[in-house]
Amino acid sequence: MSVLNQVKNCFLNAKKDEEKGRKHKGLLTANPNHRQALDYLKKAKENLEWCHKYKEEGADYKLPEEWFYTIYYCALAILSEFGIEAELSTGVNAPVA
Repeated sequence: MSVLNQVKNCFLNAKKDEEKGRKHKGLLTANPNHRQALDYLKKAKENLEWCHKYKEEGADYKLPEEWFYTIYYCALAILSEFGIEAELSTGVNAPVA
């Protein structure tokens, strides 16, 4: 299945779940939400600060997790700014290189 079809399925499945009254797991179109985007950026900044603290204290094993969530929150901020609500636990699965 192509990436484009996977993304389309995320929107379709999320819409079906919402119509059935279930919490969606995928992508839903919504109104752009600047405030939520700023909240996600705040979380990303906090994670980035933890990266610096862990690096200074020699806890390098924690860096990958904090970097992941920094990038994750930045992505959610971008999606929110453009009016896409995301619950990405079962949406598009990116291939591992």
